[in-house]
Amino acid sequence: MWYDYTNEDGTGIYFDVLRAVLPNDELSINHMPFSQSLEKFNQNEIDIVIGVYKDELPNAYFPKWYLDNEYPITAYFKKELTISKPSDLIDKRFVWLDGYHFERYLSSSFKPQKVTSIEAGLTMINNRNVDVFIDYSYNLTPEEKKLYSSIEIFPSRHVYVAFQRNMLGRALAQRFDIQMEKLRNNGTLGAIYRDSYAYSGLEQFKLEKPKILILSNSVSLLGPTKSSRAQSLHFIFDEMMDYEFEFKQLKDIEEIYRLKNRSNVCFTDLIKTEQRLEHFISSRPVSLYLGLQLFSTTKLNYRSPLSIREILETQPDMLLGSVNGRSYGEELDNLFNSVKFKNIVPVPSDLETIFKQLSFGRFDMLIEYPSEKERFWIKETGKMLYQYELSEANSYILGHLMCTKSRLNERFLRDFDNYLEKLYGSAVFFDTQYRKITMSEKERFIDFFNKEFKTN
Repeated sequence: MWYDYTNEDGTGIYFDVLRAVLPNDELSINHMPFSQSLEKFNQNEIDIVIGVYKDELPNAYFPKWYLDNEYPITAYFKKELTISKPSDLIDKRFVWLDGYHFERYLSSSFKPQKVTSIEAGLTMINNRNVDVFIDYSYNLTPEEKKLYSSIEIFPSRHVYVAFQRNMLGRALAQRFDIQMEKLRNNGTLGAIYRDSYAYSGLEQFKLEKPKILILSNSVSLLGPTKSSRAQSLHFIFDEMMDYEFEFKQLKDIEEIYRLKNRSNVCFTDLIKTEQRLEHFISSRPVSLYLGLQLFSTTKLNYRSPLSIREILETQPDMLLGSVNGRSYGEELDNLFNSVKFKNIVPVPSDLETIFKQLSFGRFDMLIEYPSEKERFWIKETGKMLYQYELSEANSYILGHLMCTKSRLNERFLRDFDNYLEKLYGSAVFFDTQYRKITMSEKERFIDFFNKEFKTN
């Protein structure tokens, strides 16, 4: 139950909105813990869930209109505790209200404590039973906030009404969109939300908006279940209410140049190169990858760090898989462009397919990020995959959203960067990348991350 929004007696802002949107439907309202409502929805036992983030129910059908603008999720801690950036939260002891699942946004080896009241959570901080209490910022009084330091876990974002992905759910979502616009235009929404209407942003919502086509070579960005890195991008896309997005797979990196004259096309997680910047405009960095390494199904007897040029020249029978059009960093790009090695074979851009082909022996070596190897290498094959540092690879590489040059995309990237800047200082932006780093590389990642995203 959210007081004033979903009261146990069936009153509250969100219930009033639902009744106004679906006036002729018989609504059976069932109160239950939030986690239980998600579980029952996934089991098709209920038709509608109120007040959810899109990532909480990836298989649901969502209307275009959102329900409300949620307040930031914030971590509170005693002032003497040194926490100034997201990486300082690693392995801190957390507590939050029962029913929330903030562990999705945090990395910690400690199991979070759950309490039934804000007072109980703050008492645990004061007694040093835990380090950090996490809640939505509006739940604490101004007097309580003055007693503690804080850092943002997640910026404010939109919550929705979720419908089942079936014919009834689609019909209800369509009616929701039609009725919400009518209710906004006739003043009903303002009357329902009262003092919180301005913060909701519903007065400025537009149903008709320009479409941005997002192309990615990551299948995980396109499906309902997103990888951690893909989630970070979707958090931004979901908040950009002035645009409509369509997602498609980029099967060949070279395809970006065939689309350079389109006015509304963007590509995810690309490295900046001189050639690309001639044709595209770029966002601020959206991701950080530790340096590319060489993976081989055969043990290589070379001094570390290895030179890929030396290996390709001295091992002509060993094949290196390479994605056409992909940038591997300036030094490797210059090498591959200047020397036409006969033992480099083209491979698809989808990482899952690449690692499957490597396990099947279509080629012998691959240059890739260690985190991607952890995700995609098929350990069931029983094959050993050897890993080597490369002398020609950078210590780390930054990924960007890159778009074709147009006025629409210039405006879109300005808006994208504005939200990205808000996300930089949040724990979720750090954690979605940190949790996929191998244990031995975590300290290096933290150093590079704090340097590039200036969270100090």
